[in-house]
Amino acid sequence: MLKRESGTNNSVILCSHEATTAYRPYFVITYEEITAPILENGVYFLKNKQTARYADIENQNFAEGTYIHQWDFHGFNTQKWIIKYTHKDNYYTIRIAYYSPYHYLSVKNDSMASSARTILRTGTDENNITTITDGMLWGISTTASGAYKIRAITGEANDRVLSLGWYLINVNGIDIDQCDYHEDNNYSDEWFIEFDETTDFIRAPDKDAQNKTCWCWVACSKKVGAHNGQNNPLNVGASLLDNTAGLHSYNGTLFYGETTLHHYSADMGQRRIVVGIFGNDENHSGSNADKESALQSASKNTMVIGTLGNGSLSTSQIDAMKSDLSNNLWVVGNIFSGSLGHSIVITGYDAATDMFSFWDPWTNTNFSFSGTSLQNDTILMPNSQTNYCLKYVQYCRN
Repeated sequence: MLKRESGTNNSVILCSHEATTAYRPYFVITYEEITAPILENGVYFLKNKQTARYADIENQNFAEGTYIHQWDFHGFNTQKWIIKYTHKDNYYTIRIAYYSPYHYLSVKNDSMASSARTILRTGTDENNITTITDGMLWGISTTASGAYKIRAITGEANDRVLSLGWYLINVNGIDIDQCDYHEDNNYSDEWFIEFDETTDFIRAPDKDAQNKTCWCWVACSKKVGAHNGQNNPLNVGASLLDNTAGLHSYNGTLFYGETTLHHYSADMGQRRIVVGIFGNDENHSGSNADKESALQSASKNTMVIGTLGNGSLSTSQIDAMKSDLSNNLWVVGNIFSGSLGHSIVITGYDAATDMFSFWDPWTNTNFSFSGTSLQNDTILMPNSQTNYCLKYVQYCRN
């Protein structure tokens, strides 16, 4: 039991009531005046007042140490920042939206220097514990011009703020650094913080499983293109759906995202592929040509794309597929039961056991089939006793 021992208007001392010794344990509760946050927690764009371009991540690379620069507005997740009030001396964290693990906007190496670069940073140590350091905590205040000044703790001593680095002309790719603040008519060190009106903390969908009932080909093409093409950024993020018909769930697990306003979202990569091919995000099936187009998009047009098979696979075509798999190049497999078709990702072949491994976008699970079942058209899917035959394969090679 705790009892108030003494105190002032600013703090209270609570001691153990039962103890009689002079060395009783105690707690000190200190009251602090909390300043109302200048911004609500939410998803925002950071627009430079001088150049009207937006804070973005270099090469769309969601990785520790990626530099931050300015770019024309495109509205994808690399320009969306979750600003969150920490209640720690009125500072905020600013992290890239809809990506796990969290990557925070940070001053590189927690430097106090002028022109120090800004980067993405997880803040995790070797024990996977996140520590928010001074370079990752930002004070946000309004300026006389009606914009915002964004300053990390590392810049406080010398009033160094988030700013564009030195440049001759206003172009995409200019560094965003920690620089000295000047209250003048050059506003490269001031920002408009624009709320993302299109969404409100989308619950990130599964990044791989097909988001709609007919989007197996999209999910597979994106997965293969991203893998073979060295992790294209299409593999992350979410965006709102215009057309929600065909939303997919499996055993109660939603393979799309739902916002708190009950808007629905798709994996950004899948939606961008479908919209790029069809002009909308309806529940489209895909032809072999559509799958090749999807692979081109997902691999950033860096790979050789093609289709094997003409209703079945010849021995030489199966050998070509095995050769790709032996080089860690996945393929899109198209299996059929009668007129019912489905796409899978074939990820490996074990010659010793004559077994192919594959991933199913419908159940979001890994499975396998034998070379014998391939020859006899008796491929089985997870949780199914229906026989399928492999008719076509899309490859994606160097």
